[in-house]
Amino acid sequence: MASPVLAHVNAMYRKNATFQRRRPLNSLCLCLTPTFFIILLAVLQFAVNKLLDRPELRCSPLGPSNSTASQLNFCAIPQPNAYPPLY
Repeated sequence: MASPVLAHVNAMYRKNATFQRRRPLNSLCLCLTPTFFIILLAVLQFAVNKLLDRPELRCSPLGPSNSTASQLNFCAIPQPNAYPPLY
């Protein structure tokens, strides 16, 4: 004889399988929604990268000394100041 927990799991599995068989469009939407959002995020990331990949938004290859004022914001700081610990 099956335990009550296994009987309950079996009944829930059958109910969900029947429900999904009766509503194939719902199951399709459940599968395609995450895919849609992943593709949307990839397109947005590509667009942002394309917009920000301009010479005026990059540090000069020769370093901060040869960069314009607007390019200085994008130059790496070799040894940034350490902030004191907050208590």
